Amino acid sequence: MREALERLGIICDQADSAEAAMRLLENHNYNLAFLDVVMPGTDGYELCRKIKQNAYTRLMPVLMLTSRSSPFDRARGALSGCDSYLTKPITWDTFSQAVDKALMKHFRNDRAQMIARGYRY
Repeated sequence: MREALERLGIICDQADSAEAAMRLLENHNYNLAFLDVVMPGTDGYELCRKIKQNAYTRLMPVLMLTSRSSPFDRARGALSGCDSYLTKPITWDTFSQAVDKALMKHFRNDRAQMIARGYRY
């Protein structure tokens, strides 16, 4: 995941649990979050709900990348507030298009601002 994001010019941090991710979110400003559904402790659905309920992080796009592909899981992702629900295995085109769509929304369709921050599509 880190290599794929870096290929797009995105510098990233990584957390091993939802609790560690929340600590990162409390101390840093991010433009995008990727979550897996299956995580130690709190699952990705609950973490997404917490992100979307927090006044400081609720506008940050959240993408879920998971092996859980049932309609029930997709519905849970939508109900948790994720902006995109991607299932593994994923192609490069699908991955990069989802990232681009989320960042374009986050930066209000200002691609110049995205490029100025290092993003390359």
